[in-house]
Amino acid sequence: FSPDGAYIAVASNIGVWLYDAKTGRELALLATDSHWAHAVVFSPDGTKLAGADGDTIQLWDFATRTNIATLDGHTGLIWSVVFSPDGTKLASVSIDKTVKLWEVETGKNINTLTGHVELPRSVAFSPDGTKLASGSIDKTIKLWEVETGKNITTLTGHTDRVESIAFSPDGTKLASGSADTTVGLWDVKTGKNIRTSGGTDNPSAGEQMLQIFARRAFKSVQHRSRVTSVAFSPDGTTLASGDTDGMVKLWDVSSGENMNTFHGPRGLSTSVAFSPDGTKLASSISGGYGTVEIWEVSTGKNINTIAGHLDGVNSIAFSPDGAKLATGLSVSQGVKLWEIETGKQVVTFSEKMGAVMSVAFSPDGATLASTPGAVGRIKLWDIETGRNIATLQGSRGWVWSVVFSPDGTRLASGSDDKNIRLWDVKTGENTATLRGHTNGVYSMVFSPDGTRFASGSKDKTVKLWNAETEKNIATFEGHTDEVRSVAFSPDGTRLASGSKDRTVKLWDVETGTDVDTLEGHRDWVWSVAFSPDGTKLASGSDNTVELWDVETGSHLDTFQGDGRALMSVAFSPDGTKLVSGSSTGPILVWEMSDFIE
Repeated sequence: FSPDGAYIAVASNIGVWLYDAKTGRELALLATDSHWAHAVVFSPDGTKLAGADGDTIQLWDFATRTNIATLDGHTGLIWSVVFSPDGTKLASVSIDKTVKLWEVETGKNINTLTGHVELPRSVAFSPDGTKLASGSIDKTIKLWEVETGKNITTLTGHTDRVESIAFSPDGTKLASGSADTTVGLWDVKTGKNIRTSGGTDNPSAGEQMLQIFARRAFKSVQHRSRVTSVAFSPDGTTLASGDTDGMVKLWDVSSGENMNTFHGPRGLSTSVAFSPDGTKLASSISGGYGTVEIWEVSTGKNINTIAGHLDGVNSIAFSPDGAKLATGLSVSQGVKLWEIETGKQVVTFSEKMGAVMSVAFSPDGATLASTPGAVGRIKLWDIETGRNIATLQGSRGWVWSVVFSPDGTRLASGSDDKNIRLWDVKTGENTATLRGHTNGVYSMVFSPDGTRFASGSKDKTVKLWNAETEKNIATFEGHTDEVRSVAFSPDGTRLASGSKDRTVKLWDVETGTDVDTLEGHRDWVWSVAFSPDGTKLASGSDNTVELWDVETGSHLDTFQGDGRALMSVAFSPDGTKLVSGSSTGPILVWEMSDFIE
């Protein structure tokens, strides 16, 4: 929840979602670099959001929904982030086994805390900001002094990994949720046992576990699966815990009694959070139905369900004849084929191996290529039968882009491993691996005559390659952040590139000159596309598609989306339609008749 209780932020596998807490209406998607956002948190004053994005932390301005900083320093996936009570610091935990402290204003890493022997999964500041707690797969909870980074104490007692931790509002207690299916309550100052109903007056020597809820004879109140989230009510009298069966429990902190149990949909993990006034509880499921449930605490009534978005669209492509549209899905992991005229779905090509980042038709329209996520493969499909006719293997990590040569005999792909691969479509053989980029390759495109191809990379550059010799013939530099998309003009004289720096650049292919920089987007530019006659350029970002005059660089129009990140744009072959795919599924089609002379 936001500090005022008006908004809910949800971390998902395609970014961070913002919702209206009262109506459940979706407001925006904040895009993440790695797509997977593992955690999200509001700053105490509600002006900022921090999200765990791969091995980096993204900071967003809440009012403008724009990215204001990227904190880089961890060497592995970040599991959790949290603001200090005064909002000046951030803490994060990562699979690199460290806890890092960051200065929010500068983005500087001010301390790195080491001591866990396995990765920490959760982190929390004490209400006064002087202490930090971290819970780990090593089954322990560590308390740290924020000022010095000193490990004050280590709490042991859980028999499996610690998934979640939370301080009580007065800072005297710490709650923990564990994969051992229990919820633990700890005295922060002394570690001594607190007498509770069903507890023990005589803990064993050295025992630091104060109370484990649900370890009772009444099995009906037990969690039966991993407890992945715990949260105190604002007044500190109630504790909520959520597990991987979709069960949420409310506990009386004083007595340890189970006050209520809510049953949500089953999923990979449940996250729980109280509204600032304590009257509502939100629980979310990741990896299952993708839903957020809103509960009334006093009655246990489910007052709202925010439905999950199961078919986000990462990539779109028109068939050469313009009759069909292919969409690469981000969550349900497949490719859908649609009839443009009727809007009906024709067929689904099942992928089951990861989000589909790129789709491309062969020039004759008979074959479709798709890249199923992180498995490093390219799949070729027969359009008529829907059959998988070949699987091209060899890339490592995410394959971000795939494109056919104009004659249809070759494929080019760009991947996370910094390499470009060329493939023989007929045999499936990897005929060449081109090296030169210093980071992942996000986008690939052949020139219309097939003599060259261009690549856009996370290293902020665009490279031009000779298709025959497979040599790098030019490198275009000028973007200040990663290049997400590249496109040739129909006559092959211009190259457009869209970047995370929020700009679109037009390049002269022969000279490498930066001809124009188109500015106006408020967030990353995910996709660029030339109109078939080459006079216009479309760029997709935040919640808009911008239309530009290629000759003058002037802005022609803005097409508003429906609040979601527009990941892909494409013109129909006859130029009469412009289509965009959003991160949550809706495919928007705009008529371009007003712009055709």
